[in-house]
Amino acid sequence: MALVAAEMLAASKGLGYMIQQARYISRPDLVIVGMLTIGVVGLILDTILHKIEIMVAKGMNAQ
Repeated sequence: MALVAAEMLAASKGLGYMIQQARYISRPDLVIVGMLTIGVVGLILDTILHKIEIMVAKGMNAQ
């Protein structure tokens, strides 16, 4: 989350930059697509990391 927030402020490319540019040119459709993309990628990464945690931390209450 911090990376996306920092990207929105200082980057010249990426999802955060795309969302900021879409805000400036009044394109709510692009803002929503960017937000959904960040959410889907976050969900996928969270699921993958949770499965890795369960495999690595067997017997340590990682559920």
